[in-house]
Amino acid sequence: MNPSIFKSITLTLKLCTIIFFCFNLNAHARVLDDFDDNKVKGWDKFDFGSGNGYLKEENGQLTIGMHQAPKQQFFVAATYSAETFTVEDGNTLEFSVDLVGANQADSFAVLSFIPKEYDVSSLTGYSFAKDVNDLLFAKGLNKYFYDTTEGDWLDREENVRLVLSMTGSGNSVSVTTRILDLDNNGAVLFEDTTIDTVEVEEFSTGDDDPAGSFIGKPGNFVLLVYHNDTNGSLPPSTVTLDNAYVSVSGASEKNKPPVIADVYPVASSNYINTNERLSFIVNDDQELEPSGVSVHLNGIKYTTANGLKAIPNGKILEVSLGGLRKDENYHAILEAVDAEGQKDIRNLYFDTFNSNSFVIEMEDFNFDGGEFIDSPIVIPEFDEEGDLNWEDNSYQATEGYVDIDYFDNNADLDPASHRYRPNDGVVTTPALDLLREKFVDAGGNEKGVVDFSIAEIEEGEWLNYTRTFPAGDYRVYLRQAQFTIASATSTLELVTSATDEEEQTTEIIGTFLGSDSGVQYRNVALTNDSGDQLITLNLAGETTLRLKQSTTDTQDFYLKQNYLIFVKHEEPAIELQFSNSVQGPYKTATGAIIDEGSKTITITREEAVQFYRLKGASFKITKIELADSKVNLSYQ
Repeated sequence: MNPSIFKSITLTLKLCTIIFFCFNLNAHARVLDDFDDNKVKGWDKFDFGSGNGYLKEENGQLTIGMHQAPKQQFFVAATYSAETFTVEDGNTLEFSVDLVGANQADSFAVLSFIPKEYDVSSLTGYSFAKDVNDLLFAKGLNKYFYDTTEGDWLDREENVRLVLSMTGSGNSVSVTTRILDLDNNGAVLFEDTTIDTVEVEEFSTGDDDPAGSFIGKPGNFVLLVYHNDTNGSLPPSTVTLDNAYVSVSGASEKNKPPVIADVYPVASSNYINTNERLSFIVNDDQELEPSGVSVHLNGIKYTTANGLKAIPNGKILEVSLGGLRKDENYHAILEAVDAEGQKDIRNLYFDTFNSNSFVIEMEDFNFDGGEFIDSPIVIPEFDEEGDLNWEDNSYQATEGYVDIDYFDNNADLDPASHRYRPNDGVVTTPALDLLREKFVDAGGNEKGVVDFSIAEIEEGEWLNYTRTFPAGDYRVYLRQAQFTIASATSTLELVTSATDEEEQTTEIIGTFLGSDSGVQYRNVALTNDSGDQLITLNLAGETTLRLKQSTTDTQDFYLKQNYLIFVKHEEPAIELQFSNSVQGPYKTATGAIIDEGSKTITITREEAVQFYRLKGASFKITKIELADSKVNLSYQ
């Protein structure tokens, strides 16, 4: 071979390695973000709503970090939300990012593909993680295809490129993870290939549940810093990144599904003002008709025909919906469908509760044999000397009596997991929930103020809460995060005997039927045993309530309870209910406009066939009229 030709080929291969890390020549490779504009654009931050995470661009690089030491395992994510990517049969989807460096060991830089149907908080997808000592390839939290720990075995601890290459084959995905040395012409420092099939894969840690690959599932390019603090001793973690690349090879030019982004309120928001509007945008590769978007809000469907606004702006639709009602717990389903039937669906949970509603923090259970504090204050976790803080009007550092104030199956007192009340058997850990106003007003993260939750919840455990309630009727909600547990049941009970003695008697009031919410918190309503009827609780004066657990948390970490909220409720004199079947089940039509003066009800027509009934004393429907998208009912 001609030496000059050989040199030319060698140089070309080196350039390919340096610039595109040997992308397929037919691949559509591009830079998602080189971060050179020093502005965080297109990336959505996730930090569990804690306010402790940040994204910062400077010097042409992206830093993901946290303001304060979380004193537990924690992560901050940056999701490129304006576009989705899909692993399909016969194509290769490849993500990469340059790891400039991390501030400490146990600060993991993570490159992820997260399908849109899963919340980023679950890390359900394919995630390649690196710190100084470890390489991990995960399918979810604590679910590792491999976990490599070999000390400082990599020649390059920083200035390397993380590569996540995913190839579809039938129902399987072949995932190749690589580490490239950017100081040595992109030399391969590490490479591993894993096949994710429809079968249950053997993991080094955790279970492949549910089994199956993520082929055909549109997903996002996600970057994270994972703070792997197992004993509460590490300072805040940061990672600095550069040059986010994506490549798709072998992909057809078929239509891409629309993408819902910039959703407001954010997931699991609480205390939303009813003057605000639910809003989001829809991105698509073709012009999307306003009629292609809809919002189901607590079972009522809204389109552009009945109040949903959808304003075209090129290939973007700006969508919003007003008319939120006070003191409601909302489940919204956002849907966008293009002309070819491709769609994107987002589930959104939030509430419009009054921020002055009566709240009991789960960690503030009785102490000293039935003692309680009606209006406890929020104080920093530690005093100026670094000792656990204590004040007369705070539950922090108080001690409960077993079988009187609480019962817990585990008597081991681990300082790392019993931080709030270290002398009690109840595990208390930071909630990682949206930080409420009272915690912000008390100083928040900067002052060391922590919103705690109870954790490691097991069957048979219980906590007593004595409070002096303002007289009134209440709907009650349990704020909890439930991850990898299909269902979790807790009961609310009324203590009917003396609260300073053992062997107390109780009466069951209602049930909290929890469902999988990921690691994000969600409100679970107090209902009857079957969950089809909300309980209205009448309270007045000093009352002792008990929260009793009926579901064992087999994985400890994955069920956390933050607070009980008591929302004032006035039963309507009349209530309209609807169903798609005459046999039911019927739901309350929260969007119905009831005029008791004229004895008429107006509601948006949802389906071609809809059944209605009235709940109330001696009411019946006398007439039904259709007007455009509205249904007008008369009653007597």
